[in-house]
Amino acid sequence: MKSKLFSYLKIFLIIICGFSISLCFRPVTQNGFLTKIEADAWFLVEDSAWIIQTGKYILEYGIPATDIFSWTSSDKSFIVYQWLFEIIVAFFDQSFGREIMIKVFMLLTFSAFFILPAIYASKQKVPFLITFFVCFFTALFGIKFSSIRPGIISCLFLGFQYILIQSLKEKKIKLKFALPLFGLMYLIWGNCHTGVFLGLAFILIFIIGDILQEKNMYVFNPVKSEINSSNQVKPLNIKFYFLIMLLGFCMSLINPYGIGIYSHLLNISLQTEMNGTIAELQRSSPAEFILILEIFCLMIFINVKKCMSAQDFLFILILSILGLLNYRFLMWAFLFYAFIFPKALYNFYLYKKQEKENSLHRFIDSFQNYKIYGKLAILGAILVFLYFPLPLAAHYGICNKYKKAIETFKITENLFNDSTIGSCILLQKPQQKVFIDTRLDFYGQNFVIPWREVLFLDNPNWRNYLKEKNVKIIFIENHYPLTKILKELDKVKIIYSDEYSTIFDVSALLY
Repeated sequence: MKSKLFSYLKIFLIIICGFSISLCFRPVTQNGFLTKIEADAWFLVEDSAWIIQTGKYILEYGIPATDIFSWTSSDKSFIVYQWLFEIIVAFFDQSFGREIMIKVFMLLTFSAFFILPAIYASKQKVPFLITFFVCFFTALFGIKFSSIRPGIISCLFLGFQYILIQSLKEKKIKLKFALPLFGLMYLIWGNCHTGVFLGLAFILIFIIGDILQEKNMYVFNPVKSEINSSNQVKPLNIKFYFLIMLLGFCMSLINPYGIGIYSHLLNISLQTEMNGTIAELQRSSPAEFILILEIFCLMIFINVKKCMSAQDFLFILILSILGLLNYRFLMWAFLFYAFIFPKALYNFYLYKKQEKENSLHRFIDSFQNYKIYGKLAILGAILVFLYFPLPLAAHYGICNKYKKAIETFKITENLFNDSTIGSCILLQKPQQKVFIDTRLDFYGQNFVIPWREVLFLDNPNWRNYLKEKNVKIIFIENHYPLTKILKELDKVKIIYSDEYSTIFDVSALLY
């Protein structure tokens, strides 16, 4: 009777896990037990607009040589370094509709942060219950930092590379079979996202980790050999790592710009003044800072050397620090938390179990026989997510609040706008040429800084700037200082205004 009760309890818990997984989809579902907030106000972000429109352009005309969206930089060379991702997004948007496109890429993100780490943990003999609690929270936070941007591809490939290298170390796959997989991955990666450089850089972490363990500078001593069994085999020969790096680098160069994708990345990285104005390149918020500190406390609590290998410790340490310094890296930090902490916590669990076993240990161990139910729970959550229709607002995402203003707005020449409005116009009225959009790396520091000085009134001669550009219509968000001063000037005509944005006619003011 008692064993049957435990069996029913375990099945019930796994079903609850399935419903809980659906919470990860909360921002893009409409009703029921999943949501109280509006649509996917973050998943379809400003960048998604020009990604979709660039992809549509490429599908019809091919890769553009110069800019196709702005009137201010129409003759400037446009490096479409993520062209493959853009045409994939555009293909789904055109062929299956906006709703299916959003759901497909949401599921890809969920796969990177939950499904792939859960499968890997299962192969490492980690009970589903431990895997679920780790991956559930990492998915909630990880998806928070994601959107329909090519960073999704980097998340998937970083996770796949981690599994592939671990499989090589554990002799679960031979190098001759792994190399073609690495080559294909880097070929696709190099045409989808400049995050390809992270894949190459992260291989160095594997190298350093192996060296630390081989030289006994870090002694990883887990209780059970099946967990992170790479400790039980000889580290990969360093020349194999460099062979993988060389192959990956060479395959990533098979793209329309060759080595140009790396020089472009270096160029925008050196534009420090402009990068200092981009929110996602700034330091993390206090809440995320506290969360990372809690991760460090957890690492101390679980006795690191008994729970994670040197390379896993380095991944957690380096990415946590980078996540504190640069908001963008938080996404990749949580990705590796999902891969590393299930087996680390299970190592800690086994370590404590060895000291003194109790009924809780036996209960958790028994979940190793319920993997099929765990898979059904995940599948059920995905089916529930796919069933719920998206609200119309989801089709515009973060641009939804400007939808009415853009509908009111008439196509005009020499428009002045902020970057968010610019991208949202491209989503709704791509025929309108904008002053700027969120491709700040394309416009460059020399263009972006003077434009920002006008928006924030840091340039006392802002009228001359607008006059030199022959601007007649201004369409900007309400929070900018420029909006407030224009509303106070008598010669400025307000064409449209709501709580989010305002459209001005400044012809009488400037000319």
